[in-house]
Amino acid sequence: MKLQHLPSRRRFLQQAGFAAALPATLAWSGSAYAAWPDRPISMIVPWGAGGATDAIARVVGFELERDLDRPINIVNRSGGGGIVGHTAIVNAAPDGYTLGMATLEITLYKFMGLANITPADFTPIARMGFVPGGISVSSTSPYKTIQELVTAIKKAPKGTFTASGVGVGGSWHINAGGWMRSIGLEPNYLRWVPSQGAAPAYQELMAGSIDIVTASPAEGRSLIEAGRVRPLALTHSERVDMFPNVPTLKEIYGTDWEMSSWMALVGPAGMPKDVTERLIASAKKAQESKAFSDFLKERGFIKVWEAGDDLAQYFNAFGTRMEPVLRGLDLLKT
Repeated sequence: MKLQHLPSRRRFLQQAGFAAALPATLAWSGSAYAAWPDRPISMIVPWGAGGATDAIARVVGFELERDLDRPINIVNRSGGGGIVGHTAIVNAAPDGYTLGMATLEITLYKFMGLANITPADFTPIARMGFVPGGISVSSTSPYKTIQELVTAIKKAPKGTFTASGVGVGGSWHINAGGWMRSIGLEPNYLRWVPSQGAAPAYQELMAGSIDIVTASPAEGRSLIEAGRVRPLALTHSERVDMFPNVPTLKEIYGTDWEMSSWMALVGPAGMPKDVTERLIASAKKAQESKAFSDFLKERGFIKVWEAGDDLAQYFNAFGTRMEPVLRGLDLLKT
């Protein structure tokens, strides 16, 4: 029995550039988990359509669909800085029929007093990829290297330099704070200018309204390739293939500060063990697929694998590492 919605899925993957990975047909097959799944599965994305989280959810959803032989319906539930969608995941029945593509905010909401949501409210399934943050300036900026920029920041009074990349308390705001802390300055030494995301922040950078963007350079790739934005450093442990000539903070300053935007497949807390294990196995197949690898390469993501208990430990360690930066940014409420 063929899946009736395959054409629309095929169009999505053709647009994303990895249609070659699709089989000619998808067929229903038997499963050792006869009781699950026996109907379509929903995957909640806590952010809007078209963004990085939405894109990775769709390619993962397609690969899960192939393996589980059931439709995976992507449901965008944006709003409240991701709180609306993450709350919907938490409140869903823990039966394996509602999953979610959670983002790093689940480790921070309670710290910042924004929502009573913690990693314990989710069943961790798999973290499969992330995109490293960075430090970029306009091509018209006088600063050609990260060393020149840091020297100028240290000489200037607090709040002189402006930075953006996301709203207050978002990943790239924390990246700015962690970067400042790593070079011996107060986390709030830069004046943060909130934006609706990396794309508008890069536009403001080119317009001269701000001095620095601390979002992922991958999100400004077209502008970098056009020579309008200059990436100076990555907040990652090593250089990346997309920008091989861009150094890392670690290699320049020896700092251990890293910040990336990551997404993880989760479910509501309390899912059955056998269902969770089946999903982990299916997610691993998705992570190893050519379609997923091609997607990561095109979007500047880096492949990673943490699942189950290992992922739960990662959640907790990540939140703990962010706590002093949040405190320095005056964002810590608990």
